[in-house]
Amino acid sequence: ARGRCRVGEIQLALGRTEAARRSFDQYVRQCEAFAEHHTGVSRARRTLGVAYYKMGELESAQATNEALTDDLRRIRWQEARNWFRKCQDVFADMKNREMLEAGDLGVPAEIAAEIAACDVQLASLRPDER
Repeated sequence: ARGRCRVGEIQLALGRTEAARRSFDQYVRQCEAFAEHHTGVSRARRTLGVAYYKMGELESAQATNEALTDDLRRIRWQEARNWFRKCQDVFADMKNREMLEAGDLGVPAEIAAEIAACDVQLASLRPDER
């Protein structure tokens, strides 16, 4: 699974967003299956959170494409927010279950900042209400 994530990161860095989406989709499915079968294993939960985060990164990258209409950018920002929220839920659950490792204690706040950034973008792209 880790290799699939790395491939997605490289594809995203190269601007190949649809290929990155396929890679990250596969990564998410693999991580969800692994986490489902290893519910008490912190590594499985953390990997799932990272997979959701990667999808949020992908959607954010697409949302910044100013060639898209505001409606499409709004959809991408909302999708990014949804993925970051799923990631936040995983890490919050890990924190509540005292499964977070010391190096991850700041992750919930970092994810909250990503969600807040999505909210700022969504507010800036609100359709005119006349």
